Amino acid sequence: MAEKTLGWLQRVLLPELSEMKGEVKAVHSEIKRLDGKVDSLRNEMNTRFEAVDSRFESVDRRFEAVVTRIDGLEKRLDVADRLAKLESEVSVLKARSVN
Repeated sequence: MAEKTLGWLQRVLLPELSEMKGEVKAVHSEIKRLDGKVDSLRNEMNTRFEAVDSRFESVDRRFEAVVTRIDGLEKRLDVADRLAKLESEVSVLKARSVN
């Protein structure tokens, strides 16, 4: 009986196991190939994200420069407005002193 079982294992089970081993190797090879593609894609995407990030940083610096200039203009406008008011008051005082 043991010989029959051994013969059956050799005839049926071993070829099946051998075929499965080949399939597992093929799947493993495909996984390795896909890992390489994923790594390549990840590196490409990271490079592109870094470029976009750099552009955002540049835009942010320019935006801050514009805000700084606007703040300076607002201060100048405030001074110009105050100067115009003073000139108006001086004109009124001059007119009073002439009369």
